Amino acid sequence: MTDGNVSRYHSHIADAERHVEVVVLSVISTLASVGNISLWAVILSTRTLRQQANNKLLLCLSLADLLVSVVSMPVTVTTIFLARWVFSEQMCTVLGFINMLTLVSSVMSLGLISINRYIKVCCPQRYRRVYTNINIYLMTLGVWCLSAVLSSPPLLGWCVYDYLPRQSFCFCDWSTSVSYTFFMMLACFGGPLVMITVCNVRILQTYRDSCRRLHQQSSSAFPARVAGGQQVERLDKSSAETDRANTGPPTADRESARTTAESARTGTESARTTAESGRTGTESARTTAESARTGTESARTTAESGRTGTESARTTAESSRTGTESARTTAESGRTGTESARTTAESARTSTESTRTTAESARTGTESARTTAESARTGTESARTTAESARTSTESARTTAESARTKRKLPRTASSSSWAVVQPAVTVTHVRDAETGPDQLTAVNTASAEGPRPLLLTPHDDVSDDELMSSEVMTRSPLDRPPVAPCSSKTRSLKVPHSNPAGNRLSLSANVSVVSFPTGKPKGVKEGADRRQKRDKSRKEEFRLSLTLMVVIVVFVLCWFPFCITMLLSVFAPNTLIRAADMFTLLLGYSNSCLNPIIYGVMNKRVKDGYIALWNRACRPTYRRRNMSDTVTYSTE
Repeated sequence: MTDGNVSRYHSHIADAERHVEVVVLSVISTLASVGNISLWAVILSTRTLRQQANNKLLLCLSLADLLVSVVSMPVTVTTIFLARWVFSEQMCTVLGFINMLTLVSSVMSLGLISINRYIKVCCPQRYRRVYTNINIYLMTLGVWCLSAVLSSPPLLGWCVYDYLPRQSFCFCDWSTSVSYTFFMMLACFGGPLVMITVCNVRILQTYRDSCRRLHQQSSSAFPARVAGGQQVERLDKSSAETDRANTGPPTADRESARTTAESARTGTESARTTAESGRTGTESARTTAESARTGTESARTTAESGRTGTESARTTAESSRTGTESARTTAESGRTGTESARTTAESARTSTESTRTTAESARTGTESARTTAESARTGTESARTTAESARTSTESARTTAESARTKRKLPRTASSSSWAVVQPAVTVTHVRDAETGPDQLTAVNTASAEGPRPLLLTPHDDVSDDELMSSEVMTRSPLDRPPVAPCSSKTRSLKVPHSNPAGNRLSLSANVSVVSFPTGKPKGVKEGADRRQKRDKSRKEEFRLSLTLMVVIVVFVLCWFPFCITMLLSVFAPNTLIRAADMFTLLLGYSNSCLNPIIYGVMNKRVKDGYIALWNRACRPTYRRRNMSDTVTYSTE
């Protein structure tokens, strides 16, 4: 360093101002170093955090902050404390390049993170295909290469890296090249900030639209189809306002219960009558069968007598032949014998024909007896079916009566959790069908005058993960998946969110019905509810992570925007600023490096838990050993 350049490498700083700047910048440097190193340790040591693409991009941003805290800030502290630049000009150029590189890479990393959040929220079907491990490493490498390219023109003669006395650090001297100043304003700040703004605005619009759709689905009075195949009819607000002052169950429910009980009794009586008629038909069929058997026996007897007559006719014919021989002697006696033989033969033939006719009538009577017996059996089966339906109607009437009794026990004030427990106002029966296989739950709306279609729910039905991921619901934004309140599988009720500001007694009108689940723990229903809870939790985590990154971006802009203003003023109005204003904008920009790890720890629970565990291991060396010994003791016991 020559004597002619000594003056421009000196900073005229008051002692008090210098001491304050040294202390503040030292604290910022320490916090930034510890915070970013801790963030790296937590993400790399936690498997769930290490596998997420957005956390790998956060490490890219954290690397830039870490370089600023361990390279640029200590040199700036030394320069402020000594009030002059004590290093070489080449060192100033290198530090100026590093300062520009870290600033540009921070802006580019924020833009890359914003694109990541945009694809995750607005185009979730493309996320896994775009953000593979190889692509993430290539994106990170591209950020640093692009930052190096944008920071290298001053090394080639387009502008220059020099010592800035009013800020006591080496950076680009913007006054030496106005064109490079505007180029960096557009390429380094303007373009990335516009892209960041567009991505975050689209994320907020998507979240707002999804919230509006979910609100419309939850507040609709018609059945809302939710994931899993269940349908829920929401409580009618007008009916709730009308019946809120009632002290007992609605009259329509009691009348419907009575009507159902009467119809069940009538069905039972008709079943008994049908059974009696079936028994009578069976007895008549038995009597007809007995008469048919008697006719068959008489036909057989007649046939035997016909055969006997035939034999006697043959004997008579023989005797007639003998008479003919004797007639030769006595002509008169022979003629008389022949005539009598012919008469006997004709009578034998007539007897045989009558025997055949009697046998045919006996066969016809037997067939009619069999037909009557089959009709009697059919009547008996129909009587049994009618009796079963009558029993089913009786059970449904009892269920309706129980639901009407339960409504009398509803509390006069809503609970503090603002959940209204709606009892089912439907007819619930279990149906066993040999063709369909498993038990099915049939829910029939008893209050509707037209009698809507029964809703069949198969508790063991399930949807595979591949079908679920390829469905229309999963191809939407994760913010657009409807949350579902789980219900207890041991009760015949469903929890429906309902506001009750007046605190009056809740009552249900006759046209309200909900689908009730069968008692027990059906595997398909439980797994479906678990998947919906996981999707709801994932939706909330994605929005919270997007909100965290939005806060990081806003804080970055607030910290570095004043520095950009002073940069422009140094080009067009260099004499309008004092050193205190320049140093304030620089310290504010440096403080962003220590604020990012704090924001992650406050708004991300996993990072916060990692900070706590890391702090415990650092402050108490025996923390990990004691936890391991406790684990071994527990497993041994």
